[in-house]
Amino acid sequence: MRAVVVDPDVAGRLRIGTVDEPIPLSNQALVRVQTTSLNPGECRRAAREAAGWRPGWDLAGTVIRPAADGSGPGVGTRVVGNISNGSWSEIVAARADFLSPIPDELSFELASTLPIAGLTPFRALEHGGFLLGRNVLITGASGTVGAFAIQFARLSGARVVGVVRRAERAAIAQEAGAHIVAVGEDASVAAPYGPYNVVLDGQGGQSLAASLGMLAKDGICVFFGTSASREVHLDPHDFYLKGGGQLYGLSLGHELTKRGPAEDLARLARMVVDGTLKVRVDVTASWREVAELVRRQLARETIGKIVMRID
Repeated sequence: MRAVVVDPDVAGRLRIGTVDEPIPLSNQALVRVQTTSLNPGECRRAAREAAGWRPGWDLAGTVIRPAADGSGPGVGTRVVGNISNGSWSEIVAARADFLSPIPDELSFELASTLPIAGLTPFRALEHGGFLLGRNVLITGASGTVGAFAIQFARLSGARVVGVVRRAERAAIAQEAGAHIVAVGEDASVAAPYGPYNVVLDGQGGQSLAASLGMLAKDGICVFFGTSASREVHLDPHDFYLKGGGQLYGLSLGHELTKRGPAEDLARLARMVVDGTLKVRVDVTASWREVAELVRRQLARETIGKIVMRID
């Protein structure tokens, strides 16, 4: 079968190559992949991994062999899910509890945008508890994860403030449902609208430092990325003085070991079908263009998701 592999000797370091078909464990199904969507983390990793490494987390496709232990979707079922690496392939072996059936009304293209970009803010907001009437801050609010986070928080009854770096992107956060959009290089620009019961930060750097200082008493900052910077210069005074503040480091992989994603993905899929949840896809293209698609992802040339067809 074919799959995208790292090859340092070709332009863009990625090519479609021939690999062995996966041999599933008893709790894994074989899925013929129709589409996948690109995420910054896997694209950055592809730029530094050794030859032969296979990128890809998200997938949507059809079960061609169900799990031998009888768990999960049956043969012929249209599914969405994710794996640890290698979803940019014709066929993957995926844990049955990491796969969720999708409605016929939901396209493979839209379904494949949901696992990483949707589950990350979904699980992050769970740590904030009951959100009705609470003040929630979302950094990186114009990105796909940010747009999902805003929608989830609004649907939960929160007052949502989003932070974007550039004024021309403020409308994206507003369209997603943010009550207020603050524009600036880091989260400190949202200080006038705080304090915050819940903060979701995937930026790191001074956004993380500012977020901790803006927490309300017993508030929580859920931190899940360093897209801005890994270096944080923190004055802890405001953070500890408020009392009860928490910083929670969210790794989606770790969260999914505690509870598989199938049920949550089913909920997200239903929300897309009924129009409750909006997904923006800016590019849909063949995996034969993989190197260019990854370049565009890393250069942040798009606002919405990039979807890749495995054709």
